Amino acid sequence: LGEHGRVTAEPFRVNVDDSLLRGTRWAGQRPAVVLLHAGVCDRHSWDEVGPRLSPAHEVLAYDRADEILPQFQDVKGGR
Repeated sequence: LGEHGRVTAEPFRVNVDDSLLRGTRWAGQRPAVVLLHAGVCDRHSWDEVGPRLSPAHEVLAYDRADEILPQFQDVKGGR
């Protein structure tokens, strides 16, 4: 738990071949829950849900925006 008893979100990056996968992780117990957003959103659409599922679950929100529009990675501030 982070400050004031809140679950702390931490960004993560995973290099897979020539791709960079980005997301947010909320630490918790197993089993893990993976949250996928709609095509017009990004991983931040889960910012209020992730902490509610954690600490009962390890929660991962994968950001498909980098998969769909990799040419905009740097423009978006390096999410």
